[in-house]
Amino acid sequence: MVEMYLEETYALEQIAEKAAELLPTVEWKVCSGTQYEIDFEFTSSRQVFDSIKTTLIYKFNYLLVRLERRHHYC
Repeated sequence: MVEMYLEETYALEQIAEKAAELLPTVEWKVCSGTQYEIDFEFTSSRQVFDSIKTTLIYKFNYLLVRLERRHHYC
């Protein structure tokens, strides 16, 4: 779990930068999903903000993100 405060206009870029900071050995695609399944790849910060959910009991916001290794083929 990583705590982040996202700006609506730059949310996707902020997540991609954090992924590169924490896991710098490869390039990552930022996707919606869990460790078990991927829903879709985020292509805009608007999609990121629309995917933010709120817990019922404690009322905090969260976003499930799955990082997929970006493959570069020659």
